[in-house]
Parts: sequence; C-alpha cells; structure tokens
Amino acid sequence: MNANLWRISGDMWDDWSYITESLELYRLWQNHVIPGHWDDCDILPIGKLRINGTDGLLAKRIGQFPENTIDEYCRLTNDEKYTLMTLWSIFRSPLMIGGSLSELDQLTLKLLTNSEVLSVNQNSTNNREISFKDSLSIWTADDIKNRMKYIAVINISNTTQKILLPIEISENNEKLKVTDLWNNKEIDKIENMYRITIPPHGAGLFSAGN
Repeated sequence: MNANLWRISGDMWDDWSYITESLELYRLWQNHVIPGHWDDCDILPIGKLRINGTDGLLAKRIGQFPENTIDEYCRLTNDEKYTLMTLWSIFRSPLMIGGSLSELDQLTLKLLTNSEVLSVNQNSTNNREISFKDSLSIWTADDIKNRMKYIAVINISNTTQKILLPIEISENNEKLKVTDLWNNKEIDKIENMYRITIPPHGAGLFSAGN
C-alpha cells in the first residue's frame, strides 16, 4: 500500500509536554520529510477547544477533572503557541486546526495567517535538525523557489536563551538579509553575527537570503 501522508503520533493536545514529545518524534522521522510526502503529528490544538466534550487522556495528564477541560481556549502560553506553529511549519506537518473556526482569538488568527510562515510549511525542502544542545533545537530548510534558507530555533528550557544564528556565508560575500518571519522584521548583524533571544518554551523562525 502506498501513501503520501501518515500519522506519526498519538492525539495532540494543548499541554507543553505534548510539544516536547512531538519534537522527539520529528527528530526520528525527519528523514522522511520529502516533497509530496507528509509526516502528520496530528492537529494544531489552538483556539477554542473541546466545545462538544472533553478528552480523558488530556485531563489525566494535566491533573484536572475532565469537566474542567470542556469548551475552553487553548491552555498553551503564547510563547508555546509560537513554538507549536514553528515546529509544525519547519517539519512540514499538515496544518489542520483543532479549534472552532468561528471563535478564533486574535493570536490564533495571526498564527494561522502569516503567509511567510505558511510558505515554510508549503514550499521548503531538505528540512532537518542540525543541532540539539543545551535545550535548544535548531532546524534548517531550503526554499524550493528561491535561493533562501529557513532557520527555526526552539527553546525547550525554562530560561531565556541568547544565541548566534548558524547562517553560512553567502557566495561572493554578498550581504545576507535575515528576517524574523513572525514579526516581519529584519535582524541586525552585530559583530558579523546574528544574535537572537528566545524566551522559555519559545521559538523563532527566520529566513536568510540575498
């Protein structure tokens, strides 16, 4: 039997532990992320969730009575929501929202309609983790249409981390333009390096090109 999409995880819900588990799964499955084929790590649990009932496994995991998890907005922090979307995008997991579309909050709408981030999910190749050290996971991918590289930095620690972006020198020493895709902001070059700050449980997603 042939397939171009396959589920690689159990049910995904809005607790940080599910995101860290997904990162481990992505690390195992990254060699299968190829054009025309999609590794599915389940829904995006953002927005208004469980409007018609609860999930016993989620309630048990977070130590809540099931009735306390019905018809509520996503329990992830804002930084964790950015991490969720960053990880799903750089890994090219299908983006299928699990929340109620008629009750979207402003942040969820922003996360789902960032065209540059969606392009990473839809138009990238060679997606892979290049480093995992000191609770920082760094992924890169190449744009299919343009000479551009994407970099995702995910901080799974409980502390803020400052790092230097691992961007290769372009050919002919041309100046690279590095853009923070979530904030649509160009990153300044300091001492020949691109310095960024990632909050606890947070993530950054960047493009680098000429």
